[in-house]
Amino acid sequence: MRQIEEQMLAAVERCLGDASFEGCAMRSANTHVWQQHSGIAGTTSYHRWIDVILHDTVIALIEPQLQRVSLYTGGWHSRTTSSRIEVILWRFCKGWHVNLSRGQLYLSKESWSTGEREPLKEGRELEIRY
Repeated sequence: MRQIEEQMLAAVERCLGDASFEGCAMRSANTHVWQQHSGIAGTTSYHRWIDVILHDTVIALIEPQLQRVSLYTGGWHSRTTSSRIEVILWRFCKGWHVNLSRGQLYLSKESWSTGEREPLKEGRELEIRY
């Protein structure tokens, strides 16, 4: 795991631990982590989410209350996008993997080399599983 990816995960963990924080939790080169809120805390209208941003494109939207992660590429099917998403899956969506093959990102359950795989679609939602 790259140092920037370790920093990214640490920032997401800090956000998950501090629901009151809002703003930029991490900014390093091409990667940012932001936590945002809407509504009134403690009510059903309240919503909190954490954006993981690569080159001004949200690649992961983490919604703690809904226990889900939504994945995006913004059309950037690159090694860097693949690596950042893979680290997020490793930490928050156990059993899921992403890999880059011939310019396309693929999502798979279990091992990408032995399991079924599907092209990664924008907004693909996965349940948070530790």
